[in-house]
Amino acid sequence: YYSATILQMSSSAGRGGCRAAEEAQEDLAIVGESAVALESLSGVTEICLTALVALAQLVGAFVGMALVDRCGRRPLLLGSLGGVVLSLTLLGFSFHPGGLEVDGAPLMAMVIYLAFFGAGMAPLPWIVNSEIYPLQARSVCIGIATAANWVAN
Repeated sequence: YYSATILQMSSSAGRGGCRAAEEAQEDLAIVGESAVALESLSGVTEICLTALVALAQLVGAFVGMALVDRCGRRPLLLGSLGGVVLSLTLLGFSFHPGGLEVDGAPLMAMVIYLAFFGAGMAPLPWIVNSEIYPLQARSVCIGIATAANWVAN
């Protein structure tokens, strides 16, 4: 069975490299797959740890909201991308035969990934997308970008 999946909204019609990077990240479906990684555990433990994985993105979102005005968008986005790359590397090594053999490494990698993703890679492309269109065309353009995203996903 799969735990609750958090759907990441993104716009494939958006502009800039951050949209393409976000698209690449969301294809991994980390939250939806967390139950698979934790399937050897009992029911209640599995649900609690899956909730921890999902909560990590919420915490990351609050951290991102607190830092976006202090640090700026570019440093937050680059820091988020760096954390995502490192956590996914850790996740890959934890599943590789003969790789990282630490108990709980996949869970920690998923939590770190979602915290960094929630801080920058999830919200910032939407902010940029909402600011690149002229005011009179903004609602239509964002609607088209969102529809393109949902059709593509």
